[in-house]
Amino acid sequence: MAPLPSPSGVDVPPLSAPANPNALANGTQAQAQPANPSIFTTANSDPYNYVSIPDKEASVLIQRSGQEWRVIRNGVITVYGGWLLAIAFFGIIAMYTIKGSIKLHEPLSGVKIKRFSAFDRLVH
Repeated sequence: MAPLPSPSGVDVPPLSAPANPNALANGTQAQAQPANPSIFTTANSDPYNYVSIPDKEASVLIQRSGQEWRVIRNGVITVYGGWLLAIAFFGIIAMYTIKGSIKLHEPLSGVKIKRFSAFDRLVH
């Protein structure tokens, strides 16, 4: 069965299309393809592809800065950020254990002070 034409009008045969469709049934096609197709390595190198709009920056498929941020986020920030949250949590528990709850200088007077108007509360 022939593939449908692409909506852009530029028909490029996909790299993942099997040369022999019957090979998918017996598993030989999966062994013939590399684990990391070249489409991902070329897309990650900031090539400028063809776009029909004036903004040429829109032709970059995968930006390197996004990949660099993903590596930093999945490495340093995930590990040390988790430890920072755990240390802060146990620090709060330690301070509450050592100091106890905050005591008032005098008992409650029972007088309520209106701090915000009804409009302020509604808008908030």
